[in-house]
Amino acid sequence: MLLENKILAFKNLIQEFIPQYNPEKLDVFSGKQSGYRMRAEFAIYHDNNKVRHYTHDAQTKERVFCNGEFAIATPLINQLMVAVEEFCNNNYTFSYKLFQVEYMTTTTGHAIVSLLFHRPLEQEGSDLEKAKELQNFLLSKNFTEGEINVILRARKSKILVGKNYIQEKFSVLGNDIYLYQAENSFAQPNAEINQLMLEYVAKNSHSDKDILELYCGVGNFTMVLAKTGRRVLATEVNKQAVDFVSKNLAQNHIENVQVGRISAEEFVQAMQKVRPFRRLEHIDLDSYDFETVFVDPPRSGLDNASCDMISKYEQIIYVSCNPHTLMPNLQYLSQKHGYNIEHLALFDQFPQTPHVESVALLRKSK
Repeated sequence: MLLENKILAFKNLIQEFIPQYNPEKLDVFSGKQSGYRMRAEFAIYHDNNKVRHYTHDAQTKERVFCNGEFAIATPLINQLMVAVEEFCNNNYTFSYKLFQVEYMTTTTGHAIVSLLFHRPLEQEGSDLEKAKELQNFLLSKNFTEGEINVILRARKSKILVGKNYIQEKFSVLGNDIYLYQAENSFAQPNAEINQLMLEYVAKNSHSDKDILELYCGVGNFTMVLAKTGRRVLATEVNKQAVDFVSKNLAQNHIENVQVGRISAEEFVQAMQKVRPFRRLEHIDLDSYDFETVFVDPPRSGLDNASCDMISKYEQIIYVSCNPHTLMPNLQYLSQKHGYNIEHLALFDQFPQTPHVESVALLRKSK
């Protein structure tokens, strides 16, 4: 889908749901049209003791074989894909019941290659040895000077050769930010556009008071919010993600952020003192003076109850991957709770697809 068509569709949604906002004020950011995707997953097709990566056509749903070329993925992913097929075809006994391969890469040249099987794994036997062989084989290709980590996964079992995370680096308004990205945890797929999003949030979200961040993941936006507010309380329910937020804070030498492993709904109960939570015992909630709430919800957006929950804060920073759920939320927040939409931006994070990312900054009318 062309960027011009995405912009037109986005502006039409603005006029439908938030006509008080001038569509011509929309900020638009775009980047590379191919080779942008830092992570990708592929199904595996078996034929005559050979394996092939494939995806599905978005329209026809038919199988599309990659043959070493997936235009939207980074060159490193394409190179790794060819090498993985070569190794698996030369070791087809190992490849038996392989059904999916996932790749995660960084702009710094690091990679995780995860192979998923519909069979038990031999933790201390041939599968472990083959995983080591695969890592050495990929490294011998000299695709990158960075790390290549290999993970085998099956139901209730996992073999790790190397690390289960890789380090990314961003430069935001002259400051370097280092981010560990973990296997099997969400990471922004387009590093170039992610950096633009981080810069946009950094430029438009300054606060003299504290910031509450919901759905913080491994801390992608947390590292920026820490520099725009007095203190940040970041919440996330996934334990692995919480662990990596702490690691990311440490490697960036950030000391004004506390992390709570708790859902957004539970956090509301804690703030309202409905009941105590042991996972928040290390945090003095009464010491915070929140002015800003940052939300980055799933594609389904926020329900009205969640919008009501965040409406107590003067400023809202809303990151969305689905404008069709964002716009009704903005309409509800502006009409029921009196927010003005100060900034609205479209980020073409997924070129050649209908999808976009967006950021809205709202402030309560005085």
